[in-house]
Amino acid sequence: MSKVTLNDIASGFASIAALNANFSAIEDGFENTLSRDGTTPNQMNADLDMNGHRILNSLATTGDGFTWEGAWATTTAYTVNQLVEQSGNTYICTVAHTSGVFATDLGNGNWELVASAGATGAGTGDMLVANNLSELSGTAATARGNIGAAASGANSDITSITGLTTPLAVDQGGTGLDILPANAALISLGTTTVTGVLPGDSGNVLTSDGSVWSSEAPSISMSRAEASGLIGVASATLGVPANTKIIQLAIRSISLAGTDVPQIQLGTSAGIVTSGYLGSVNNSAGESAFSSAFKLRNSSGNAAEVYQGVLTFTNLDDNIWCVSGNVALSNAANCFSVAGSIDLGANALNSIKLMASGSDNFDGGSISATFVKTTL
Repeated sequence: MSKVTLNDIASGFASIAALNANFSAIEDGFENTLSRDGTTPNQMNADLDMNGHRILNSLATTGDGFTWEGAWATTTAYTVNQLVEQSGNTYICTVAHTSGVFATDLGNGNWELVASAGATGAGTGDMLVANNLSELSGTAATARGNIGAAASGANSDITSITGLTTPLAVDQGGTGLDILPANAALISLGTTTVTGVLPGDSGNVLTSDGSVWSSEAPSISMSRAEASGLIGVASATLGVPANTKIIQLAIRSISLAGTDVPQIQLGTSAGIVTSGYLGSVNNSAGESAFSSAFKLRNSSGNAAEVYQGVLTFTNLDDNIWCVSGNVALSNAANCFSVAGSIDLGANALNSIKLMASGSDNFDGGSISATFVKTTL
């Protein structure tokens, strides 16, 4: 549409009125344009439509801009581009008006939403809009408590950890494992994780070979055997467990029906050994060398003698056994010292036998043995 409309003049003798009308139209057209040199009028009375084009080389624009008015209030005159807060949301005024009920004004198009409020928290650990971030006031410890946060670094206010997607490493105070093995001993594998050693067989112990831990049978263990009520018998034999290295034989109130001497013989899978015994038994009255057994007295006794004492048998090397100890008479002031050894050859010890030097039977007493076994 033309901004200046002129009437054609048909001849050079047209009226002055027609010329003046055209001049007035031209003048009105110029009055409705913007002046490059700023000659007034030089302002827009309506929106400027750039039709998709840019304004080039423009300095910063000036004008009304946005004005923050704070919380929305009723019966207040608002103008375009004023911003208010209502229920945590931010709105801009699009139509000048005097406020009434906000919901009504919003429905009438007087306001447009600029920014929505976030979801309001409901419990411990939430920063509530209604509190204006007061949860963060006070000391650091108070603020952490208000929002349920733990202190950084070494602290004592972490009481539980839930929701982890990966297990804590050892250097973080964890195990590095998703699930701990049942009934296992936990062994560290450095700073990242641990492993579990299962119990294994009953009686096993945790054993190290210098680099790896495992559940193994104990290398040293003890057991016990006893023969009591030795009345009317010529001997008593106790079995010796495999891998036995030390035997402690206790003799309690042993007595014979005649004058024979109590003595000890060792047995193997080949039977009771009756030769090769070295050493002697002695007291202040003299000594008696061993030959077919370890004797507990250096001479013949009598039926009234009662023997008490302890002998220790030690495996020296392979199947060589040494014995030492003392036996005393409880019915007389007499003590006998026993020391000796025997080489059982290729066969391992499997029994120990108490017997008389002759044909006498025992008429009282008991023996017990404690066996110390080792797989070392």
